Amino acid sequence: SRLAEALGMLREAGYAWQAEPVIAEDGSITPGTGLTVAGQPPAPLTILTPGDAYDPSRPVYVTEIAATLAVLGFDARPVITDFDTVVDLAFTATDEGVRQYDMYLLGWTLGNPALPDYYRPLFHSQGEMNNTGYASAEFDERLNAYQSARTLAEARLHLWGMEAVLARDLPYLVLYRDRKSTRL
Repeated sequence: SRLAEALGMLREAGYAWQAEPVIAEDGSITPGTGLTVAGQPPAPLTILTPGDAYDPSRPVYVTEIAATLAVLGFDARPVITDFDTVVDLAFTATDEGVRQYDMYLLGWTLGNPALPDYYRPLFHSQGEMNNTGYASAEFDERLNAYQSARTLAEARLHLWGMEAVLARDLPYLVLYRDRKSTRL
């Protein structure tokens, strides 16, 4: 059902295949072929990640993500490099204002889980770490209400409202959370 949903969303966005991906009853997968959007093959996608010396799980995840995209018919190319290069490419725009990546995989230290304060830098329209260009007036309004809440109950209400907006819009896709720390 997840494949059918993904294919439906891609079709709605204008993608088409010569042969769509198929999952057989035995679980075997036949990848899609001849993927196009607006009649043209999509450009190859790059996925930036630090190498296994920094975190051995990240290159593994990027390889799995590229393989999943290949099943859908995309040409996704993992680019495994050092941490600083990923940060520079993901957070520094060219002189024309263009970011130099399609996707990247990094981790975040999120601070105190009892008082989450990472929402503004990562997701506010003017957040200093909002390199995806995510802009949602609804989210910004909920964040402002969260940050000016006077009680824990009020803050919690606004926090879950913010989370609902983020779950709907998906400016970032969180792959996992390290249960031993506050890192994503």
